[in-house]
Amino acid sequence: MNYNSINDSIKWSLIMITRIIKFDSFNFVCIFINLKHLFKCSCNFGYYVSILIMPNFLVNTDKKLQNIIPEIKSSSIIGLDTEFIRESTYFPKLALLQIATTNYNYCIDVINITDKNSLSDILLDNQVIKVIHSSKQDLESIFNYYKCYPKNIFDTQIAFNFLYNEPNPSYSKLVKKYFDISLKEGSWRTNWLERPLSDEKIEYACNDVRYLVKLYHILHDQLQAEQKLDWCKEEIRNDLEIDNVIVKPEDIWKRLNISNKINNHQLVTLKKLAELRENEAITKDIPRKWIMADTLLFKISTCKASQLDQVISDTRVKLSTKILNKVREIVLNNKTVLLKDNKAVNIEEYHAQITKCNNIMDSVSNKYNIAPSFIANKKDIENFARGNKNVRFLKGWRFNIFGKLVQ
Repeated sequence: MNYNSINDSIKWSLIMITRIIKFDSFNFVCIFINLKHLFKCSCNFGYYVSILIMPNFLVNTDKKLQNIIPEIKSSSIIGLDTEFIRESTYFPKLALLQIATTNYNYCIDVINITDKNSLSDILLDNQVIKVIHSSKQDLESIFNYYKCYPKNIFDTQIAFNFLYNEPNPSYSKLVKKYFDISLKEGSWRTNWLERPLSDEKIEYACNDVRYLVKLYHILHDQLQAEQKLDWCKEEIRNDLEIDNVIVKPEDIWKRLNISNKINNHQLVTLKKLAELRENEAITKDIPRKWIMADTLLFKISTCKASQLDQVISDTRVKLSTKILNKVREIVLNNKTVLLKDNKAVNIEEYHAQITKCNNIMDSVSNKYNIAPSFIANKKDIENFARGNKNVRFLKGWRFNIFGKLVQ
């Protein structure tokens, strides 16, 4: 049997069907997925149908944008994604904004469009739910370009984390799981700033939003059925608040993977170095690690003042004279008094607390079908065992299912 000829025949048959009948429901995909199994052939029915009943539109002029705005504004739920480049810059360079409604996929070429206000109004409209997968980088790109922070976000990755013990799945894995459709991956290898956009790039970009609205309905219903919808809303509200996505230079140190062994004197140095690096990266619009790698920040922060020059000379990255002088100033002028820990950690109690947390975690994870790392990661548990009460699982939904059991 020639599967290629079958695929072509099915594809063109579907095209002829859609010329006669106008399909306006994504649910129609499910019919063809079932037909796929019925005929037991290798073709991807759902993929073909989703393209045919949800056509792609390249929007690359202001006039075309104005033509689609009413349809987007009338949608209560839209899928949202971005394509950007950030290999050699601090700020992401937005290349495309993809929007999916119930019936259409729009690939908006922001490079050739001057009107930003029309889409900003939609992004800020709290009555329109914006469905995004793993949204933080997309939100940062949108904020940098449109100078606004989207409201009413539903993150499908966060939602899925409440339903299955498979943390942080990719968008393509969700599409495969729920629709039995395989998507190509590897957009990081694509130059999205290159023009004109090929049909292949447009299709690839639109696929990233094609299934988001349907995923929203499925995940929303599952969360509601399992009484986890309020947990999900709480997590999205807290995790995606603007300060957690658009981080200020003075707070960037919070993103570093800091060891529990670092003392307060070293932490002050680390905070100032991280802020210095961030401001320099912003000014020059280059990746922060091009200024100083994280490992160098930690080495400088934890070394003695007398060892500073040796630590710097051992690194492969040559620091500019300006940065070098500022680093020396930060290290040598740190007058922070090293606090003594009056509450020395009892090693036996520390390990006993960690064991208790891990044992309870296994039970809680199995009960609610949520990955342990999503409830409390290793660092959270270690900090709690050391007596630190400022950990995620001592508030909100995490406290209700786990925190109160380990106190």
